[in-house]
Amino acid sequence: MVACWAAGTSPRERGRVFPSRRTSVIALLVFLGAGLGGVARYGIGRLIYRPTEHMPWGTLLINVTGSLLITLFASAAQNRGLTPQTQVFLIAGLCGGYTTFSAFSAETLTLAQSGHWGRAATYAVASVVLCVLASLAGLRLGGIVFAKTA
Repeated sequence: MVACWAAGTSPRERGRVFPSRRTSVIALLVFLGAGLGGVARYGIGRLIYRPTEHMPWGTLLINVTGSLLITLFASAAQNRGLTPQTQVFLIAGLCGGYTTFSAFSAETLTLAQSGHWGRAATYAVASVVLCVLASLAGLRLGGIVFAKTA
């Protein structure tokens, strides 16, 4: 997979009190991507949310599609040579703001604490299995869509 979390920073830049201009640009790209990802997560969650349901379907959909997107973007980066800035914007920013593992954890705990142990277990297993499968699909799809051309 693509290591993008510190893309654009050299070992000399890490730990500096005043980051370089390049590091500041990377941070801004992560910020902007995370904002867009968060707005997308909120919008999708609102579209799917049903107050009478006892299963967090919106979060499950977001985590599955986020798993697909992150590996699709990583494939594009690997096979099409996306710039480190584009990688950070898409992977750390957009996907980081979009996916909701913390929400998944809290919702699983809420289901369990409210006595819905079966739903909590189903949700946890479905989230992990479907997200891993979506990641595999994104990797395979990325290999097809973004295959290196001669």
